[in-house]
Amino acid sequence: MIKLLNIYSTGFWSYLQKLMRRGGEGFLLIGKMMMVILMTGGAMESGAQVDGIRPLKIGDTIPEALWNMPLSATNIRSGEKSIKLGDFRNKKLIILDFWATWCSPCIKGMPILNDIVKSNSNITAISVGTEDRQKIEKFLENQPLTYQTGFELPVLVEDKHLKLFFPHARIPHYVWIDADGKVMAFTSSDALSAENITKALEMGHVKTEMKIDYDKTGPLYVVDNRLPQWGDLQYFSLLSKGYKEGMGSSNRRRELDGKLVGNLFTNTSIYKMYSYLIDQIDPDNFKNEFQFEVRDMEQLMVTPHSGRDIEWKKKYFYSFDYWNLNSAPSNQYLDMIQALNLASPYELIISKKKRSFYVLQDRNKKPNKSADADLDQSDFAFDVKSTPRHLTVYLNNNAHLDLHVINRATTTVLHRYALKNAVGIAQINKRLKNYDLQLVKKDMLVNSYLFKEKGGHL
Repeated sequence: MIKLLNIYSTGFWSYLQKLMRRGGEGFLLIGKMMMVILMTGGAMESGAQVDGIRPLKIGDTIPEALWNMPLSATNIRSGEKSIKLGDFRNKKLIILDFWATWCSPCIKGMPILNDIVKSNSNITAISVGTEDRQKIEKFLENQPLTYQTGFELPVLVEDKHLKLFFPHARIPHYVWIDADGKVMAFTSSDALSAENITKALEMGHVKTEMKIDYDKTGPLYVVDNRLPQWGDLQYFSLLSKGYKEGMGSSNRRRELDGKLVGNLFTNTSIYKMYSYLIDQIDPDNFKNEFQFEVRDMEQLMVTPHSGRDIEWKKKYFYSFDYWNLNSAPSNQYLDMIQALNLASPYELIISKKKRSFYVLQDRNKKPNKSADADLDQSDFAFDVKSTPRHLTVYLNNNAHLDLHVINRATTTVLHRYALKNAVGIAQINKRLKNYDLQLVKKDMLVNSYLFKEKGGHL
């Protein structure tokens, strides 16, 4: 309230002085304004009792106000439109499932949680949604029969309060509450298992790593301003191993004043990190010719099997944060590779190798601007206009050439390249002439990459 009055007093003081000089009319207006301020301040102060909720941590006891708070809900057998958390206070375990209709992992976990509750009368779960009632009810109605006939969990709609007691940045987010009304754990969906349910009921704890919503805008894992701000931090490099709940898999550039100063990878394979950095320094690289000296390739990169295995992710996923204020943007990616080489179980060795290519380049002649109009529409390789870069991709994927194509054309003019029925270099070059382009065979020195496991040759 005092803060509110301070805002008004500093913002309107000169205006109030003018009103006061106007006599009776001015004092009347001032009185009306102060009434509005007091009424608004009172409303805001009352609302602060909800909006200013202290977030609950693991070990905290659920406050009585939360147990007795009416919560808008649907999918209730009695047909009522609201429930209270206290309605389930007799249960030994309550799981709050924060979800959304657009969240695939959330939706996948809902029938699992539903089956767990059905199999044990000591447990209950509540799905907590913030979207409006109509949207959530329509979503539930359109789900497969599993939801329509067998899904019995109450679903909260338009939640505004539970998310304040249990703030989180990423879903699915599960809150475990024990028989004493204490917060036992924050987890993601991988913790929903019979083993964890048993331990939660019998031993009072969950056998899994707690879900933490990490702040990825600052240095990874660093909290409470233990490091200088980004603008003052000159160099920072950190590599951690293992899948971290609440962080998500991401790849983001670190920038300061629009300048590249680093990169952040979270929950990512080592190969994917190296691969991304290579793509930045060498867009024409040839991954099918990379060499590997690695005992177990499955530890290096994600496969269809390992990508679905949370235990594999916990063993072989990494997070890497790099920030270097004193490195030129053109050197940043090479410097990141060196930092990864120093810290990771692998090293990437870059060498030069002579190879033959077809180079897509300009003919340095005036292009035939009417070329597109003279071509048969049925010959078009693309239905939309494309640049030489798109053309290079098309040639490598569809032209069945004996050598790889590298784009070195300087033009950025958009065309609809008519190459659909062209076979061989001669025919392709005949068509490309219309666009002032040509393919030329050249020997070039290119980067060669060796992924090597540390500890010597295998």
